[in-house]
Amino acid sequence: YQRRVHGIIATYLMSYMEGYAAFFAIWVINGFFALGMAWVCVVAVATNWIPLSRMGRLMGIVSMAPQLGDVLARLVLSLFMESSWRTVFRIAATIAIGLNLPILLFVKDRPEEHEETNTTTRTPEEKKPFSERLITLLTTPVLWIVCTLSGTLYSIRTLFLLYSVAYLQLRYCVGSPVLDECLNSDESAAAAAQASALYTILGCFSVVIVGELKDRAPKRYRGAVLLLFIVPLMLCLGLFWLFSQHMAYGLSAVMVGAIGFFLFGPYKLLGGALAVDIGGKHLKATACSLMGVFDNSFAVLVLTLKGYVGRNWDLMFFMLFCFSFLALFSATFVLIWDIRNVPLRRALSMAKPPSMAKIVQPTAPTLPTVKSADADSSDESDEEYPALVKKDTSSALQRRASLKHFTHIQ
Repeated sequence: YQRRVHGIIATYLMSYMEGYAAFFAIWVINGFFALGMAWVCVVAVATNWIPLSRMGRLMGIVSMAPQLGDVLARLVLSLFMESSWRTVFRIAATIAIGLNLPILLFVKDRPEEHEETNTTTRTPEEKKPFSERLITLLTTPVLWIVCTLSGTLYSIRTLFLLYSVAYLQLRYCVGSPVLDECLNSDESAAAAAQASALYTILGCFSVVIVGELKDRAPKRYRGAVLLLFIVPLMLCLGLFWLFSQHMAYGLSAVMVGAIGFFLFGPYKLLGGALAVDIGGKHLKATACSLMGVFDNSFAVLVLTLKGYVGRNWDLMFFMLFCFSFLALFSATFVLIWDIRNVPLRRALSMAKPPSMAKIVQPTAPTLPTVKSADADSSDESDEEYPALVKKDTSSALQRRASLKHFTHIQ
């Protein structure tokens, strides 16, 4: 909660700053607390309350919080576009205070007693020293591939969050006799901000769908869930690259929404559920923080490239298309890694040596009890495996007959 408070204070201070240096300092502070540390804390606390069997779908719901906040910010704050930008910042910080009060009053770090959550289960791997588990985590190739995948998706998300409004505003004003006035008008800015909310709204549905698919699919196919959304994401970015300057305003808004639908689900799955899968109970925050480092590093890279690209939208979408291709490669690696390693780990965990007691002290064979026709039909074992019971009974009778015949010959 303290990290959120620092972000709110920084937002308030932003509305009083003057000069580039002051803006830059407050923006760095806001990014450090609100962006860098807040989500790691959310993952660490939320996963203490969520059973592992429902990690994907429930973390999907938790992950919708930033998307819902973005939608509300665009819809609510667009009503104050005619006011000064300082007023918009103060209104945003005030709303954030009201939203964070329930967290301060009612949310605890972990449940006190709850047998179904993952806080009470400790695997042999989790009993190892922290340094040993950390080395094991850092030497896992799939961790770095997932971090790369998370960084590429986050870079795409960053550019669309920051520049989708400017792009939609340009498409809104295309054909206007006074293009410059239209681009600088409050009407076009409000219309583009409201249309860009489709990007986040569809992203919320994507998060829920991907979380549900992750929980239902076997663990070895979690990469397939990612590919199911990343492939159409790459196709949409390819269409933007080829036709961004020829799309009508309505089609552009729909395409921006499609990008949000195919992007947000996979990205939120990585930082939420997959961070827990890779890091486990005690290293989930570490795995999530490493993904955050890659996210922000890729964001810095893509924003730097955007500075060189400028207003060349075709080149910007080509750059994002290349990032999506890297994401496709990373998701394919995750799928291949899981198919090759998950069954092997399960087989090794299930392969237990036979007990010596069973070898040294063999027990005499016993005849299974054969149910009569009028026996109680509620016996689940005979109903579930009738062929097995009959086969065992027949074999036992044959062995007994053979034993009698052998005794008679002697």
